Amino acid sequence: MASHAVYHLTWEQALSWRMERHRLVRRAGPAELVGVAGEICGLHAQVMSSAELSLWARIEGLEGGAVHRALWEERALVKLWAMRGTLHLLPCAELGVWLSALGTFTTRGNRGDPEIDRLAGVVRRTLDGRILTREALALAVEEATGDPALSGCVRCGWGSYLKAASFRGIVCFGPSLGGRVCFTTPATWVPGGVEQPDPQGGLRAVARRFLSAYAPVTLEDLVSGGATVGGRGSGCSRRWARRLSRSTSRASARGCSPKT
Repeated sequence: MASHAVYHLTWEQALSWRMERHRLVRRAGPAELVGVAGEICGLHAQVMSSAELSLWARIEGLEGGAVHRALWEERALVKLWAMRGTLHLLPCAELGVWLSALGTFTTRGNRGDPEIDRLAGVVRRTLDGRILTREALALAVEEATGDPALSGCVRCGWGSYLKAASFRGIVCFGPSLGGRVCFTTPATWVPGGVEQPDPQGGLRAVARRFLSAYAPVTLEDLVSGGATVGGRGSGCSRRWARRLSRSTSRASARGCSPKT
């Protein structure tokens, strides 16, 4: 149980905490690459160089190509649409927890959209045990459904119609083929498969991971989108966040109301 005491911090102390937790004070070693990615709640990878730079700042002696090897050769990381519907690299060993949390999102067609549900179902069946280019997947979807519009959803370069499938653990990225994007399923890609806790357990685990790296944050941060697992349509309701706050410490950063 958390203490009822309120810890009074300056913003300099809060920044110091975050920098320490982010390995920006004492950098990690190359062998800790995957662990660091998990500690900071994944690596943003809309542009792959962004993920590489995030780790370069935190890991002493990081070799060129280390992220590529961890992702495509060792399969220690997995690339998928995750928080805020953007591309991230997450540790394969923790993927089940993240998918449990991401599956609570109701935005981007993840709940109650018949066409998205239909697309997700055929993508699951098509990709099971396979790695396909975007075009090969689109053709397979059209062949299975007879619906050119549905295959057009796969061809959308931004992946807008596949994000719900990513949240549900149906699709992730495979290694590119001749510069062409490829997709597979997490169950196919992750060594040993993916085990997911119940959604509430996943949310709690991810929220605690976020707090350990980014605290202090407010209840509003968790609910309205400032936090990794927050945002409109996530499972982080205000009531849920208040229940979580009962087992966390409270802090006030100079002049602000107490933060969870």
